[in-house]
Amino acid sequence: MANWYRTGTVSVSTGSNTVTGSGTAWVANAKVGEEFRLLNGDGYEIEAIVSDTELTLARNFTGSTQSGQSYEIVPIKGFLKAAYDALQSGISTINGHIDGALSGRFGDGSAGAPAISFLSNTSTGFYRAAANQMGLATNGIRRVLLTTSEMQVDVPITGSAVQSDDVDHDLTKLMKVGAFGLGDTAAALSGGDNLSDRDMQSGFYSFGGTTQPGGPENLPYAYSMLAHKNFTGRRRFLVYRDGSTQAECFAWIGEQQGDNSILWHRIVTQETGVVGAVAQTAGTPTGKIIERGSNASGEYVKFADGTMQCWRIVNHDLDDGQGQDWSFPVTFVGTVAGGDIGVNGGTGAIAQQWSDRGGVAFANGTTKWVTRASIGASAGNGDTIPIHLFATGRWF
Repeated sequence: MANWYRTGTVSVSTGSNTVTGSGTAWVANAKVGEEFRLLNGDGYEIEAIVSDTELTLARNFTGSTQSGQSYEIVPIKGFLKAAYDALQSGISTINGHIDGALSGRFGDGSAGAPAISFLSNTSTGFYRAAANQMGLATNGIRRVLLTTSEMQVDVPITGSAVQSDDVDHDLTKLMKVGAFGLGDTAAALSGGDNLSDRDMQSGFYSFGGTTQPGGPENLPYAYSMLAHKNFTGRRRFLVYRDGSTQAECFAWIGEQQGDNSILWHRIVTQETGVVGAVAQTAGTPTGKIIERGSNASGEYVKFADGTMQCWRIVNHDLDDGQGQDWSFPVTFVGTVAGGDIGVNGGTGAIAQQWSDRGGVAFANGTTKWVTRASIGASAGNGDTIPIHLFATGRWF
C-alpha cells in the first residue's frame, strides 16, 4: 500500500483552491481524489495535479494564508488505490505487448536465449533460427532445427521409437546403424534356437558352428551369413565359413523348405577346389568333392557323397588252386561289390586260359579281393595271369 507523501513545503492562500509546492514531486506521488492537508489542519480533496509544484483543490482553502508549511497527501483510497495502481500498470504492460507475446507472437530469440523458454531454465526452449526455420535448444545449444524441407537432429535418438536391439524388426521404429549387420559388424545370433525357427529379416548375421543348430555343419568355426527374406516370407541364405586357411574356407547356399527346414548346398569354387581330400562330420561332407590316391595295394577314388571305388592289377599264380588274397588300397565300410573286369593285357590265349580254368574274383569283406582258378596241365611251370580287379562301396 502507498505511503503518505510529505516531501517539500507548500504555500496556501485564504479563499484560493491553488496549492504551490517547493521541493515537491506531485506528478509521480499524488493522485486525483487523494486528501491534501496542512499538519493538524483540515483535509481537502485533490481535484487536479497541475505539475510537480502545483495542485488544484476541489474547494477553496478556508484557513489563513501561509507559506513554507509542512503538509501531507494522504492516499485515502487504501487497498483500492493499490489495486488501482496495479491495474493501471498491468494495462500499460498489456498495451506494450498487445501485438507481441499476448497475441501469440514472440521475438526471434536465439539458441542461448530462446524466445519461448522457462522461468527456471531460460536457456532451454524454442527460437526462430532464420526465415521459416525453428530451433529447439537445451542448455543454450541448438539440438533440433526444423525447416520447410527437413528436420536436423544433433543429438542421438533413443527411446521406444528406436529399435531395442540389432534384430528388432518393428516397422514403426527407427533402425540403428549396425542393425541386421548393416554399416557395422554382423548381428550376432545367440541362444539355442534352430536357424529354421528364427524369424530372421534380411541382413547380415554371424554365429558359431557348434552353438547354432540348423547351420550347414556343426564344426568349431565362425560363420558369416547373408539372409534374404522375400515378399512371401520365404528365406534364402548364403553362409561363409571363416577358416584360417584357404582349404578351410567354404560357402553354402541355404533354401528354406515348406516345413521351414533349411536345405544346404555347398558352393564349389576354384579356390576351394573339386579334387583333394574328402572328409565328413556326422555324415555331412566337409572336404573336397573327389579324392584320388594310390598305394602298393592299388588305386582308389573317393566321392564326397561317400561312394568309393578301388582297383588294381594282380598276377594270379596258376600253380595255386586255392584262393589268393589281394588287399584293397583303402578299407571300405558296409557292403562291397567287387570282382574282375578281365585279363589285363596278354594274348587271347591267356584270357581264354583264365576262362577255361573257371577263374573268378570277388570281394571278401571290406579289406580284400580273392581270386581263384583251377590248376591246369601246366601246373608247376610258374605261369601267372594278370587280372584287373575292381570294387565299389562306401568310405562312410
